[in-house]
Amino acid sequence: MPDSERRSPRRVLHTVIAAVGAHVTEDPQTCRVLMEARILAAYQPAIAAAVRAADARARAQLASLIQAGITAREWPAGTDPGLQARLVTATLHGMMAQWHLAPGSFSWDGVADALIP
Repeated sequence: MPDSERRSPRRVLHTVIAAVGAHVTEDPQTCRVLMEARILAAYQPAIAAAVRAADARARAQLASLIQAGITAREWPAGTDPGLQARLVTATLHGMMAQWHLAPGSFSWDGVADALIP
């Protein structure tokens, strides 16, 4: 695969989603603990602050990646990077929950293919 294709923002996002899927499937207990921390954030201010900070960092990185994709014309010019980053993270969190309810019921590569416009 050519270097330019490996560095493609679309390809990088696909790799990120695959890495999330690998984490969920290979280490489900840790993933469950992280998901439970999100629930505890509603009751524990210190946990809420940590979750908010981690979410903000992840969304900023995704928004930057999506902006790079817009610049490279891999995403439509009218794409809102911040909104798209929120959609990606919300989808990943939802798919993590679905995976824990029915392990193996879908392909994480399929998620990446469906999620990336």
